[in-house]
Amino acid sequence: MPSSPLGGFTRRAQLALPTSRQLAHFTSTHDATACLYLGRFLWREGQEVEARKAFERGAQLHNEECRSELVRLTDWADEKAAERPMEERNYEEAARLLRPLAERNSRFALRCLGFLCETGVTGAPDMEAARSYYELAASQGCAEDYHELGRFLTAVGDEVHARAAYEAAARLDYVPSMSELGRMMVEGCGGPADEAVGRVWLEKAAAQGHTFARRTLLALQESDARTLLQKLSVKIKIARLAFAGARVLARGGDSDQPRWLSSSVGPPS
Repeated sequence: MPSSPLGGFTRRAQLALPTSRQLAHFTSTHDATACLYLGRFLWREGQEVEARKAFERGAQLHNEECRSELVRLTDWADEKAAERPMEERNYEEAARLLRPLAERNSRFALRCLGFLCETGVTGAPDMEAARSYYELAASQGCAEDYHELGRFLTAVGDEVHARAAYEAAARLDYVPSMSELGRMMVEGCGGPADEAVGRVWLEKAAAQGHTFARRTLLALQESDARTLLQKLSVKIKIARLAFAGARVLARGGDSDQPRWLSSSVGPPS
């Protein structure tokens, strides 16, 4: 396996982070690839200012990856700045910070602006604008954004496109969307009913512990039950699951409420 361009630097850095003078010497005497490795290491360690210097040096040496990381680092810093007013519910300030990020196609900003428009926390709800933001976020191919688009479209009554959004997320192995897609297929919402395939999606989600998928499967079992004893057995299972579901909802899981996205850009792993 080829060694890191940083050589023994990363091993020494596990004991103590380098000083600014050492960083300046390192980036001035090594190649652009070394600057890239160094910048990523420093970013992971929370040394964003020094990481930026390393990426900038690599960019000056015409390293495209360093230039790309500079953009990511800038987006990350701007997203973190906007995330704080979102958490504090200072939505007017958040919107001001989010709009430039949305112009740079930030998933975080697009999802947050969709949330602001949908909920109307900065004015009257604007469902058309909310849909546009959610669709732009989902167009980047992330399962969580497909799911949020599906949730929004379900809320506004567009079940055909909601089902398509859920299916896109389910095929990316997103468990909540497997549950929603399975339910819609079983019930014939947003397209033709297909109970067999719907059950498959529900079973996949239930195997991952999704409470609502398990509840839907139990409802199907209750409908299939032929004897009073079979129905009673299923009802007991449903009652037990209801307690578990209440705990899940209390933690915010499996919710169908609009949620803004935590910062989608972060230090390289």
